Amino acid sequence: MTPISGVSVDTAGGTVQNEGLTGVHVAGAFRVQIDVKPGSFPNSVNCKSRGKIPVAILGEPGFDPAVDLDPSTLTFGATGDEESLAFCNAGGDDGEEPDLNHDGQRDLMCHFYTQKADFCSDPRTCGARLRGETYDGLPIDGYDRIRIVPGSYRPAAGHPGLAPKGIPRGLTKMGVTSLPR
Repeated sequence: MTPISGVSVDTAGGTVQNEGLTGVHVAGAFRVQIDVKPGSFPNSVNCKSRGKIPVAILGEPGFDPAVDLDPSTLTFGATGDEESLAFCNAGGDDGEEPDLNHDGQRDLMCHFYTQKADFCSDPRTCGARLRGETYDGLPIDGYDRIRIVPGSYRPAAGHPGLAPKGIPRGLTKMGVTSLPR
């Protein structure tokens, strides 16, 4: 395992100092770059899918996700706390090079179960969060925007969802009949 260089951890104070990495320290976690559904834009998620969502965890100088990350700690979904990991493999799928974004750094490709990621319990979901830890115990956090495929949203039990016209039910009860475009 290669330790992450450029990062110091104060175990007494619980702080992480970024000393030269391009990632950003966010609320006690090292910010990593992720790419949901690499090669596609927008990053569409079909709530009816029973498949998996590919997510690239991008390497950078001093950080090799294929070596530094403990895959057993990875969670991914609407909040980042969803235990949805199917599997990870260094590099891409089908024998692709391990440098998915062609920046000279090795990347890690992981796949997460769509249903377990829980993007579809709220139609306002527009982002995907990945959380986990390195083998050294450093928390990591990554975020990418997603788009829910129209017509695939299914509200979870107890969630008000949307009225048939696409207006939140709470607004229809207040007499709202249309939304500005």
